[in-house]
Amino acid sequence: MEELTGPAPRMKRAPRSVRRRFDEATLRERLNALFSLGALALVALVAVNSISFASLVSSRDTLLDRVDPASLEANQLVVAYLNEETGVRGYVLSANPVFLQPYYLGLAQVRDSSSRLTDLLAGEPDLLRLARKA
Repeated sequence: MEELTGPAPRMKRAPRSVRRRFDEATLRERLNALFSLGALALVALVAVNSISFASLVSSRDTLLDRVDPASLEANQLVVAYLNEETGVRGYVLSANPVFLQPYYLGLAQVRDSSSRLTDLLAGEPDLLRLARKA
């Protein structure tokens, strides 16, 4: 209990020379120091904000120039696979070669879409690996 009721520990004080300089400073000097620190903080904040904004713009460009077009191309690839499936199903049910037309059309579309998708994702190895997996 004595530990809690004893005198509060004293905090370290600044060296005498620093305290004396601050105590002897005029109001103008103190305000100059305050505004200088504020300006320094503002400059640091602007620098951090600028770096963040540049990163955001870079990410946005990547999204608009590569990822969005690749997403559209992946959708076209799904449509091509659907065309192939439709052609095969029609031929299997009817044994009529006319129903293979969507299949052959889908084959060409798959080749074109796959190469375009590979070109669009050339700078994105993780996305390219996922696209090849699918």
